[in-house]
Amino acid sequence: MSDAKTAFVLSGGGLLGSTQVGMLQSLVEFGITPDLILGASIGAINGAGFAQQPNVDGVAQLTQLWLNVAEQSPFSGSIVERISTLAKTRVSLFEAESLNRLLTEQLNAKEFEDLPVKFGCVAVRIQNAREVWFESGPLVPAILASSAAPGIYPPVKIADGFYMDGGIVNPVPVDKARKLGATRIFVLQVGKMEQSLPIPNNPISSALTALEIVRRARFNAAVTKAEETAEVHLLPTGSNTILSVDRAAFDPREAKRVLQRMDSAYDATTKYLRKIV
Repeated sequence: MSDAKTAFVLSGGGLLGSTQVGMLQSLVEFGITPDLILGASIGAINGAGFAQQPNVDGVAQLTQLWLNVAEQSPFSGSIVERISTLAKTRVSLFEAESLNRLLTEQLNAKEFEDLPVKFGCVAVRIQNAREVWFESGPLVPAILASSAAPGIYPPVKIADGFYMDGGIVNPVPVDKARKLGATRIFVLQVGKMEQSLPIPNNPISSALTALEIVRRARFNAAVTKAEETAEVHLLPTGSNTILSVDRAAFDPREAKRVLQRMDSAYDATTKYLRKIV
């Protein structure tokens, strides 16, 4: 399919997002370049970074970003600091200023239109519970909205709306890629879609497992629909760990596994791509 319109779809997943950097490195080495990049939550951050430099330099910049995360997790900090932030914001454990500064420093592009590759990210508008796609205008506020994980970061105000994590409504936006005309879709997920769910052992994990089942059902339906007219490639992470849906994505300990996740995803994706390219 030499005339295929290729899309990279980057899922949500918090601190597990370094997995996507290993996948991007392998895709670049195989000469697979995107015409379209879509991201949800942490996938919006990685996706925008790669859309700015869709090459080996972009991967190197993302790698350094995640190595910095490994040294100082954005979800680290003392209990006193977290309680203090919660007391001030009343809605989240962390303020958005540090993430805002990080994105402003990392992204030379100020507007979506400045990116060399078409990029879009998804958020949910709180007032009407609607899925909203940002594809034009200011870049950083849209990414902040897409990655505003409930309880972790506060909702983001854009114009007259308040937005939070797009992964709530569309964690792996394969359907959007197809609507935009993609005929070859590479899904860069962080392991949740290929691994078994743990058996719940308390009321909270039961509720979160149910939510994850709903998300996977939507994803599977979207993939089935997309496969009617497009190639869909779910890239492997190389990890055999069963993820805890109530903790793993935001556990500070996951920041220390950044390099391990990158390397595992790179090796597994390289092995997969050798079979299809």
